[in-house]
Amino acid sequence: MLSDKTLSKEIPLSSDILFKLSSELVQLIDEIEICEQVINRLHNSLGYDYVALFLIDETKKVRNLIASAGFENPITPLLPGQGLSEKPFIDGKLQYTPDVTKKESYHYRFGGSEVDVPIWVDNKVLGVIVAESKKKNAFTKHDFELLTAVTQITGLAIEKSRIFSHERHRVETLEALGLTMTEITGVRDLNKLLEKIVQRAVALIGATGGELGLIDDENKEINIVVSHNLDKDYVGTKQKIDEGLMGLVASTRKPEFIENYLEWSEKIDNYESIYSTFGVPLIIGDELLGIFTTVSSDHDKQFDTDDLKILSMFAQQGALAIDSTRYYEKSLQENQERKLLLNEVQKQNEYYETLLVNSPVAIVTADINGIVLSWNPRAKLLFGYSSEETVGKPLDDLVGNHPEVRKEAEQYTKEVISAGQVMVTTKRTRKDGSLVDVELLALPIKILNETLGFIAIYVDISELKTIERELIYRNETMAQQLILAGEIQSSFLTRNIPELPGLQISANLIPARETSGDFYDIRLLDNGNLAILIADVVGKGVGAALFMSFCWSLFRMFSNEYSDNPSKLFFEINQYILNETEINQFVTAIYANLDPRTGELTISNAGHCPLYHITGNDPKEINKYPTSGLPIGVEKHHRWENNKIQLQSNDLIVFYTDGIIEAENKRGGFFGEKKLDECILKYHFDSASDASKMIIQDITEYVEGAANRDDIALITLLKE
Repeated sequence: MLSDKTLSKEIPLSSDILFKLSSELVQLIDEIEICEQVINRLHNSLGYDYVALFLIDETKKVRNLIASAGFENPITPLLPGQGLSEKPFIDGKLQYTPDVTKKESYHYRFGGSEVDVPIWVDNKVLGVIVAESKKKNAFTKHDFELLTAVTQITGLAIEKSRIFSHERHRVETLEALGLTMTEITGVRDLNKLLEKIVQRAVALIGATGGELGLIDDENKEINIVVSHNLDKDYVGTKQKIDEGLMGLVASTRKPEFIENYLEWSEKIDNYESIYSTFGVPLIIGDELLGIFTTVSSDHDKQFDTDDLKILSMFAQQGALAIDSTRYYEKSLQENQERKLLLNEVQKQNEYYETLLVNSPVAIVTADINGIVLSWNPRAKLLFGYSSEETVGKPLDDLVGNHPEVRKEAEQYTKEVISAGQVMVTTKRTRKDGSLVDVELLALPIKILNETLGFIAIYVDISELKTIERELIYRNETMAQQLILAGEIQSSFLTRNIPELPGLQISANLIPARETSGDFYDIRLLDNGNLAILIADVVGKGVGAALFMSFCWSLFRMFSNEYSDNPSKLFFEINQYILNETEINQFVTAIYANLDPRTGELTISNAGHCPLYHITGNDPKEINKYPTSGLPIGVEKHHRWENNKIQLQSNDLIVFYTDGIIEAENKRGGFFGEKKLDECILKYHFDSASDASKMIIQDITEYVEGAANRDDIALITLLKE
């Protein structure tokens, strides 16, 4: 919304705000906070009247409003067909609407103009930022570049947030497992402990509820002992050992998943609110102790392999709790409580040692004085110390041996012993003195309510931070390289069109991206003739841009040698490409040779759009010269034909690429040859530049502000 006159002054200000926004987002982890900070900057710092950020819900196919500013009553969610922001979700491109009142899908009815920019995350459109002004035609190219930069920064921040969220979920799982392990050692009420296990597992995988049943081998039944958040309380009910999902798991002794429980032939009728359900066995050794199930009443919820891993871990803890309780009850019966309790602690230690060795994260245990008791293999990989180097030494001396972290490390050691759990993102030191970014979860170890020490779990997040910095660098580098490539390409184009008596020539190139696959050349040959070339490399991106530069060089190299024979020129270039290179690309082209002394124009068309010859008669007539063969670079030894045109006074020649006839409006309609014909016939052209201007004007009005999907090249030649 900055005018052209003030644009150069505003660029440093915008760059400064972008830098500040990037710095702010790096410090945020929560996705909602990230979105709110972006909208706050756009509204308060950059001055956009109305701004909103929507994220897509792939399951429900709606756009949910995450943050907004300026709107009194923002509408959410937006359904398919509602709002101008739907288009960027479909085509992944910035959309500009100079006058929103002309769009039926415009939803808020404030009037003015609007820009909708897609947010890309992991190669797909995740959301859209909407910026709206009270004024029509309020946005400029600078706004588009600025908003695009903001969406790129936002996408990186959201991607980082989701990576951290995933890692945090892993830590929460370990925390829940650690809490359960601690509770198992002092178990008294088995049913309450099993209920906690079910509740934690259900919460971690986002299920609706869950059940746990114990096997009664004598009566061949399953007794329900935990019923969490189901349509009714099933505790105390019994199922046959061969009935329903629990019966299936009991028979297979492996996890089972039912996607649509209500349509399953083996369902139990009194479970009415279940849609999908997961069941895992509780096994100790070779003995099946029970069945653990989770259910979902949400048709959109799909359990996955990560859910299975979590359920299996909690099922193991459930089995361990049951096994622990059986030993505890046996100790009471035999009046040997102390002995059996010590045996159980030993069993827990063995289980814990197995967990330590196989854990994918660094796990360290220490006593109440912070002296290391155990140091798992992953801790060796993370910090560089072997177990022999650490056991018996203060933990804070090893991983806090740096002024920046020592005081903090000592404080957290005191907190976990005195107050309980500590969970932070921080830094620790390696053996070589270097700092490493970690997420730390520290939990006290208690037996019979006595704190004996603590467990510290370290998750290495340095790679995530490196990836984040690398993504930012690559995006910036790629953008700079593409801009440079576009500048190099534009330098190839004819700057000073030759001036010949009785002829007017106009040339235009409008790239769809930073680089272009379309190009043209207009030059005087050694024999005094005028050579005119228009071409279109098939494809887009950097590869097409490189091939365009190569083809431009070949046309320049061969044009003087075959100045009077365009078809021969095509033949020689085609042979050179297919014989001397292994490039798997091709180019369409029209090459014309004009003798300015006689007005004779010799042309050849290699798979390109037809050349238009508009006579100077009244009424005007259009003669079209279509392709005389394949594109260049397709088939060896292919030959083309020449056509000759004798130009008369007021005759107009139009060369163009398919970006003109394939220009698309927001309703998906194409400009097409018919509209090009109508444009040429309805105007009176006083000059070649006037003809180009009118054609481009008609295209611009037709697309209604939609972004170019393809490059556009246009050359007009008028004989006076």
